[in-house]
Amino acid sequence: YVYSDFFFILAPRVVESRTELAFPEFLQQNFYRPLGATSVGFNPQLSPYKIVPTEHDFMFRQEPIHGTVHDEGAIMLGGVSGHAGLFANANDLAKLLQMYLNGGEYGGKRYL
Repeated sequence: YVYSDFFFILAPRVVESRTELAFPEFLQQNFYRPLGATSVGFNPQLSPYKIVPTEHDFMFRQEPIHGTVHDEGAIMLGGVSGHAGLFANANDLAKLLQMYLNGGEYGGKRYL
């Protein structure tokens, strides 16, 4: 088994070229706002005290990772990627996961 992020790194560019919307805005308009998941997004503008530190990166950034994505590939893409970088509070994460458990439907609306 060989793991590759290639599709998930490429997917936002495909979305942007097909919709003429930035990937984060496409997701907000089509998924997160309709789900009522208002905290979900990339590069959060919250106080770091509201975000759990994820690691101390001794190899790539040589600093604690707190309030930014810890994945090196996603941070090189400005924190916006299809494979990493999404932040949310527990309530909004539960909404997303319930939508997945419902086969792509939530609150009577089909998302996937």
